[in-house]
Amino acid sequence: MARCKNCSAVLNCKTCACKACGLGEYGSNEVEEVIEAHKKQIPDNKPKMPSMFQQAKNFTKAVAKHTMNGGLNVPKNVKESRMDLCSGCEFLSDDRCSKCGCFVDSKTNWASESCPIGKWATYKPSRGKCGKCGRK
Repeated sequence: MARCKNCSAVLNCKTCACKACGLGEYGSNEVEEVIEAHKKQIPDNKPKMPSMFQQAKNFTKAVAKHTMNGGLNVPKNVKESRMDLCSGCEFLSDDRCSKCGCFVDSKTNWASESCPIGKWATYKPSRGKCGKCGRK
């Protein structure tokens, strides 16, 4: 529980203001200090990352697959589609995937990679009917 710096009363979580002395009320200069003190009391709800060992293992496998695939990157529209799917994912923590620990910006760009929970698959370029342009 956060306490008032002025009178040590328990702060109201809904307003971050002290009901006893008024510290932190709208318009007072102590609002920022009270809010910061209260934020420290709120538990961090970010998804937990895999262990450093598991992240290193996942990254090594991803680099090996990317290298064996000739370092092929996906087209811009595919990367944007993958990023859109990741941006709404419950496992996105800042700019990283909490399932595998990868940096999403890099992972979505590599053709050899897939989402660890199946939201998008590896990219296989198609040559199209004519065999050259990639169109169907």
